[in-house]
Amino acid sequence: MGDVSLTLKFLNTLYKAYTGEQESLPVYHGNDVSEFIPARISQDFVFDKKPSINIEALDQLVNSLFIDSETSLSGLAILYEGKLVKEYYAKPYSNKFRHVSYSLSKTIVALGVGIAVEKKLISLDTKLYSIFPENNRIFIKKALKQVTIKHLLTMTAGVNFDEASSYFAYDWRRAYMSSETKFNPGEEFYYNSLNTYMLVATITKLSGMSFMEFINKYLLEPMNITDITFDKCPMGIERGGWGMKLSLIDMLKIGQLILCKGKWSCNGKTKQLVSSDWINDMLSCQVRINDKSLIAGYGFSIWLLNDGSYLANGVFGQNIYINPNRDMVIATIGSAHELFPDGITVDKLCRFTREDDNFRYEKAKIQANHLLNPIRNIFKCRYENLRYIKEKLNVYLGNEYRFLEYASSILPLSSQIVYSNYLTGIEVLSINLIDDEFVLKVKDSNVDFIIKMGYSRSKPYIYQVITINGKQMPIAVSGKILYDEDGKLLLKIHIVYLEEVADRIIKLYFMEDKIRLKAYETPDLIRFMNKFIGDDMFNKAKRLKDMMSPDYLDYKVKKILRPDVIGYIDN
Repeated sequence: MGDVSLTLKFLNTLYKAYTGEQESLPVYHGNDVSEFIPARISQDFVFDKKPSINIEALDQLVNSLFIDSETSLSGLAILYEGKLVKEYYAKPYSNKFRHVSYSLSKTIVALGVGIAVEKKLISLDTKLYSIFPENNRIFIKKALKQVTIKHLLTMTAGVNFDEASSYFAYDWRRAYMSSETKFNPGEEFYYNSLNTYMLVATITKLSGMSFMEFINKYLLEPMNITDITFDKCPMGIERGGWGMKLSLIDMLKIGQLILCKGKWSCNGKTKQLVSSDWINDMLSCQVRINDKSLIAGYGFSIWLLNDGSYLANGVFGQNIYINPNRDMVIATIGSAHELFPDGITVDKLCRFTREDDNFRYEKAKIQANHLLNPIRNIFKCRYENLRYIKEKLNVYLGNEYRFLEYASSILPLSSQIVYSNYLTGIEVLSINLIDDEFVLKVKDSNVDFIIKMGYSRSKPYIYQVITINGKQMPIAVSGKILYDEDGKLLLKIHIVYLEEVADRIIKLYFMEDKIRLKAYETPDLIRFMNKFIGDDMFNKAKRLKDMMSPDYLDYKVKKILRPDVIGYIDN
């Protein structure tokens, strides 16, 4: 994250908007892909029924990754010796959906840069200052004049304009070229997604094509990758450092291309899609990182691990793990709790590939599609039928409950921020049985949403697409009748956003003529902000006069992220 006081300014703005202290949010990204596009079901990899690998050990790895509350992946796929040995999705996820990649897109952009270098559009020494003279101001900083393509690739540019800053700018190119710098380019490592954005802006300008047109033509179409979409900045340029969605299998393809030094088999013929020299440079240590147990350094927009592997990584557990010593590529999506590349997931992958015994064939004893579930909930749960639902909820069905204070929203705040797709919160809520379907009806931001809920063992989730401010979002929803530790009746509603690392959980406690709503979401943004900012950094923020203590911000954020409010029957 960038300037802390700017981050706090953004959070304070959110709070004021949600609590009605100001009417609108002065932030805008726009240009995100509005239409839901299902993933193409890929059969490009041959499934290896008897791989020369210890299947029992592999299944134990998969089990541990999916049931660990700190990893809890949404999906995982593994290529070994060029063949698919595992593809697994946790319910309700499946191969029908693409998935947000966050910073993993930086590695794909770096491949596009390699193609642009080979076509002599740019070189590593090309200075950004020379590419965007129209965005250079008279008093441009001396250090910024020295920023090169290599500095952008290696996160050593030192430019202040970053992710948080972008929410307050319309023309990101101009804002970047007008920014202050933290150090002279090349002196230090400062991870900044807007560096990758400027790479995309460079290719867009010099090629005369959008970045997606460029990589579709020279990289993705030859690889039979048709699932990628890329959100854009307000000016219509792909965001570069985040905003890309792709399928799990397409992530494997990107990893396999890197493993094969840029070669790919196209219609039976092997083609060099990306220069092998570029791949070698990309995987060479450009910045050494000595304070991480797993990470050795950083190449061209890719992490280098101490076990000799490479990692394309996005926040919240999006990974392409490439191990050339084992001829293996592993892709993961989801997690919500993994904030950094040296997390538990990557550690488990490194530990697995380190053991020679895991690469000796043995007959499988367990299968990953029968995952154990050691998580024990304090709530007593059963799968219902319509008769049971009517029996337990009959006196509450159809009642409309109105909330007089912020009562969460159907869309998690993390997704609202990513897409600048803001909702003001649930105003009215009711639970209904309509045409033998279990339905949640809510009015959120003065818009009525009718959301069907799964409730049975045969159909625990109902899949549907909802439209929020013009953006189509696929979701899977369940509604379970539970009893808490005190024996009190409640309904737990789980809304899973299938292309995101995001879900909304709403617990409704029924109390005669009113209802209590408690809500939370993943990813846990409170945990996220504590990791990135911390108490000491809060106290150093000087620009926000009304936010001089961490406790005050904590109070504000919890009111948004973990509301606990009462709704009253709307007569």
